[in-house]
Amino acid sequence: MYAPKCLVLVSRLDYIETFRNCLGIIYCVYVENMPVPLETLVGNILGCIQVPPPGGPQVRFSIGAGDRQALQPPLSPSLPVTHTSVNLLFQQLGIRNVITLFCAIMTEHKILFHSKSYNRLTEACRALTALMYPFRYTHVYIPLLPAPLVEVLSTPTPFIMGVHSSLRSEVAELMDVIVVLF
Repeated sequence: MYAPKCLVLVSRLDYIETFRNCLGIIYCVYVENMPVPLETLVGNILGCIQVPPPGGPQVRFSIGAGDRQALQPPLSPSLPVTHTSVNLLFQQLGIRNVITLFCAIMTEHKILFHSKSYNRLTEACRALTALMYPFRYTHVYIPLLPAPLVEVLSTPTPFIMGVHSSLRSEVAELMDVIVVLF
């Protein structure tokens, strides 16, 4: 019987590129049937990487598949690391729409992003919360809401969520939500 596999890294740390690289290496090892056990790779990610403190030096490591990874800690623990996500948000939505979203997030409105790109959804949600600095978003935050949980959108509390564009018909009837399409 065929059973699809899925591997997800969940972390409180914001090293998206490094995690993406690690998942890519695990995928390559699996697809190419390399003689490295997947459990070893996952175990090395979980237990063998020493994360430096904010402002610390860059750390280089390998997860055990002949790879070379690097972790560069942020200079400040409180400043959000956005890379290019804020720039992309302004490019994709324009300054007026971003200002409207900023006002909505600061006044605790419900904000729903939907796009065909999961990466854009994640980056847009991260960028919007980064714009709040020095404030922190404390309400429901789900950058990628799975289709089976779409009923969560009817929650009475403020939120920032992202859904795939294939769910457009299911979110069309939401009345008190600011919907952003890109």
